[in-house]
Amino acid sequence: MNKEPGCPARSLECLMATSPKREVWARVYSLLPRDAQGVLPLSVTIGEAIQSRHQDLDPDHVRSILRKVTVATRYLKRLRAETWRFDLDGNPVERIQRFHREFADGFLEFRRARAMREGT
Repeated sequence: MNKEPGCPARSLECLMATSPKREVWARVYSLLPRDAQGVLPLSVTIGEAIQSRHQDLDPDHVRSILRKVTVATRYLKRLRAETWRFDLDGNPVERIQRFHREFADGFLEFRRARAMREGT
């Protein structure tokens, strides 16, 4: 992965800045519902919604970007804390299910344990 000096390796902003698909990244990222704390928990059908409104975007790129966004630490922490998932317009559309919260907890715990092992 390309990395700019002083840019955290797994930072979404770093990925957007250094990706060869940075224009696609910026465009898809700009479509996602957010508030001052960052991207809101996304509807499970957000990919289809993006494709229906923006048919010129490559579905594989959209999926890849959404995958990176939804496994980001900031997003997973947000998923644990919120009650609702949001559509492209920022409207709450479905409750976050318990197994999604449990997945987020497990993934974050895995990252904490790995960071402790690696001493980072």
